[in-house]
Amino acid sequence: MARYLITGASGFVGSNLIRKLIDDNNELTILIREDSDLWRINDLVPKNQTFKTDLSNYEKLEKIISDIDPDFVYHLGTYGGYPFQTSIQKITQVNILNTINLFESLSKCDNLKLIINFGSSSEYGSKSTPMNENDEAVSVTPYGISKLTQTKFAKFYNQNMNLPIVTLRLFSVFGPFEEPGRLIFDIMTSIIKGKTIELSSPFPRRDFVYVSDVIEAIETITTAKNIVGDIFNIGSGVMHSVEDVVNIALEIAKSDNRISWEVKQKRVFDDMTPWVSDTEKTKKILKIMNSKPKVIILQYTFNNDFLGDYLYSEFRVENNMLTTNNYLLSLKTGEIVSKRKEKNIFYVIIDYQNHIEHLQFYLCIKIII
Repeated sequence: MARYLITGASGFVGSNLIRKLIDDNNELTILIREDSDLWRINDLVPKNQTFKTDLSNYEKLEKIISDIDPDFVYHLGTYGGYPFQTSIQKITQVNILNTINLFESLSKCDNLKLIINFGSSSEYGSKSTPMNENDEAVSVTPYGISKLTQTKFAKFYNQNMNLPIVTLRLFSVFGPFEEPGRLIFDIMTSIIKGKTIELSSPFPRRDFVYVSDVIEAIETITTAKNIVGDIFNIGSGVMHSVEDVVNIALEIAKSDNRISWEVKQKRVFDDMTPWVSDTEKTKKILKIMNSKPKVIILQYTFNNDFLGDYLYSEFRVENNMLTTNNYLLSLKTGEIVSKRKEKNIFYVIIDYQNHIEHLQFYLCIKIII
């Protein structure tokens, strides 16, 4: 059985990844900081070998990795991707110095097959055309600069220390286990609570990619041939503006919430449009990320009482099927999948997870191109 090591396991993408790896009965070791908020993975921690350590503690990290001797490493530990993560010192420590500590420790492993280093579309900076892996990266934010430096160190350790590293540059990932402060989470929370949707600008356009597509890409990379030392974009290849996302959310929720623009502070890269991946290399070499439907997710959070009122006022249960005038849903444990009956506009997936006292709904629209 292969041994997997994951950093950043308590984060958004990391928590989705370890759930998939657990489902496939893999042997996992997860590294989390002492102060990590484990709400995404509280139910998973007892099932895995878990070490609470900061990657800045080189001696402890080296000992853990020596004992594990992993086959595959997913380096998802990062800082600076959220608007409130502004400390340049911490961005530098986590994304650059901690990464160097990790690569140094891994350079002493005997059975290492692959390290997946997770980069960011922020490495590219402002582009007038789809972002290609061969483009000159001109990052303009501390986070983007740090992630680009991280990717450069990945290349250095591959070329000079023979570490088997590949880098995935993620675009705007969304899906289950997002948290407040992220665009789609905040939009849907405002809709459900009947509050004004407060945003910065309707104009930024982003390449939204659903987290399960990212996990699929990770799994494909893990077993792919002749990809070590390379960089791959992981995105949908399609842009949607913030205004697009809001309008779709309001339509699906049948809501008329007021929208207030220019309320939230703009981020440095909000005015950088377009922001979209060139996925031709990923499609050609990995044979993935090439499905026509592109995904936007709309996320609801209910308390248990409101959930019951919502479900049974909006849907009817007939022969284990939930039905309305517009939807046909098959009901399964943990997941509801529905297909909209109207023209080829949307496929809708509603996925729910129990989290403490709340039930989270994820309403995912696949737009047919």
